[in-house]
Order: sequence, then structure tokens, then C-alpha cells
Amino acid sequence: MAEIKPINWQDNSDAFTLLGDPSWTNYTVSVDAELTKPGTIELIGRAGKQERPQSHQQGYYFQISNTGAWTLFKGNSDGKHTILASGSTAPFDIGSWHRLSLSLNNDKITASLDKKTVTTLKDSSYQVGQIGIGITGYDADQFHNLSIIPSRTKH
Repeated sequence: MAEIKPINWQDNSDAFTLLGDPSWTNYTVSVDAELTKPGTIELIGRAGKQERPQSHQQGYYFQISNTGAWTLFKGNSDGKHTILASGSTAPFDIGSWHRLSLSLNNDKITASLDKKTVTTLKDSSYQVGQIGIGITGYDADQFHNLSIIPSRTKH
């Protein structure tokens, strides 16, 4: 939760945190998330190189809004975002919990919401990196039951 905008030492960035080992390759990261007011939450996979400002974070991002609109994109350390897939699901009730998952297995990426796949695609831009959770803006959104499970790769 990041309710108050911090002092800007550089350009502004949405609030996020990275966890884990930068050498992780294939895994599924899942988390329960609750929006406390209209906004967007995100799950990040294979987070790697970061340049300043901190919003220039390399990785795959699964973002979903309370409206039900979702996007899976890749960000690079130059701050460029490339949309890989997008769509819409049922709107969220504010104050309700939802399970977000992002599976990365070699070049296969699967994003799921409440145990239902919203997209599966292939992209090999990033092969290793940490996981992350984040929010847009500065809100009291909450995360719970974070899990990281190594994938069993098939060649």
C-alpha cells in the first residue's frame, strides 16, 4: 500500500516493489489483490534492468483496472512500453479480492485472473528477472498470499 505520494527525487513513477532473484528464469507468480478505490494494479515478471527514472523498468507487466480492462505489455529500460495483448473482463467490485497470476516458461507467457486465463502468447525479449507488484497512483490497495512457483520447463 502506498497512500501518500513520496518526495520526488526524480521524475514521478507509479509505486511498485521488486522481489526475488534477478537470475530467476521460469516461474509462475500469483497474488491476491484488493482495490480500495478505482484504479489499476499490476503484477510484474522477469523484471531486469532499470534506468532512471525508476519508471524505466524492464519486464513483463500484467495490469488490470477496476473497470475490467487488462493489458499485458513489456517495458524496457528506456521507458518504452509495447502492448503484447489487451482485453476486458467483468468489472471489479471495489473492496473485493482477486487473484492475479503471470506464468513465464521459456518464451510462453500466460496471464490469468481469478484462475481463468485471459491471454497466452509468446515473447522471448526477457528470459530472467525478479517479480514485482504495483499500483498506479498512490492508493491503499492491498496484496496478500504472494506465491512464486518454479515452472517445470519442457523442451
